[in-house]
Amino acid sequence: MKLLEQILTPELYKQVEEAVKASGKEIFVGEGTNFVPESRLIEVTKSKNELKASLDERDKQLAELKKTAIGNEELTKKIDALTAANEKQRTEYEATLLAREKEYSISTELLASGAKNIKAVKALLDLEKLTFKDNKVEGVKEQIEELKKNEPYLFNISTANDANGGDPNAAKAKTADAYADFRKLR
Repeated sequence: MKLLEQILTPELYKQVEEAVKASGKEIFVGEGTNFVPESRLIEVTKSKNELKASLDERDKQLAELKKTAIGNEELTKKIDALTAANEKQRTEYEATLLAREKEYSISTELLASGAKNIKAVKALLDLEKLTFKDNKVEGVKEQIEELKKNEPYLFNISTANDANGGDPNAAKAKTADAYADFRKLR
C-alpha cells in the first residue's frame, strides 16, 4: 500500500484505504509486470504438493512391502522393479518442473523486454546457449539485446513523451541556438 500512498493524493489514498478496510479484503500493489495471479500460484502449488505426497506415499508403501517380502525372491524382484519405476517417474517429474521453470523465466524476460510476440521472439533465441541456475536463465538478456539491435520491429519501442511533451530519448539540453532557430520558424 506504500506505493499506492506515493501515487495518490492523501485524500484519495484515505478513501481507498477505508474502502479496502470496509471490504475486509487484502490488496497488493506492486511495480512491474512479472506477477502471477494468486489463483494460478495456489493451483500450481497444490498440484505440486499433491504429486509429491503421492510419490512419498508410494515410496513408503514399497519400503513396507519390501520388509514383509523377505524370503520371497519373486516378490522382492517386483518390488525392486516398482521402486526403479517410481524413481524414474520422480526424475521425469523433476525434469518437467525444471523445464517449465526455465520456460517461464525466458517468457518473463521477454515480456519485461517489451517483446510484441513472445512466441516469435523465443523462436529466434538460441536456447542451447542458455543456462538455468538458481531460478534464473543466464544468457537470455544478451540475446534479447542482440535481437533488439538486429530485429527492432519485434519489440515495443517507447514513444512516450516526457513531461514537456517532447521525446524523452532526445537530447536533454537544447542550446540557445536551437530555440532561436525555432522562433524563426514562426
